[in-house]
Amino acid sequence: MPQVLMSIGKAEISREETAPRFEVRADDGVLIGELIVSTGGVRWRPRNLQSAYFADWTAFDRVMETQRKEPIS
Repeated sequence: MPQVLMSIGKAEISREETAPRFEVRADDGVLIGELIVSTGGVRWRPRNLQSAYFADWTAFDRVMETQRKEPIS
């Protein structure tokens, strides 16, 4: 099962520098990428890129609506 690790700079998210960062690793421990969750939206930085993909919360909602499979309980 993939491994997801999170580090938090501060409890309150006011800027991207203090946003939670999720390090995502494959079953074999190889880094897949990093997810940064901030007040402005989300950034996904794959392991092989220096820059990240960004989606504000409205765009993220639209993407996730296309991916819906089962409700989370």
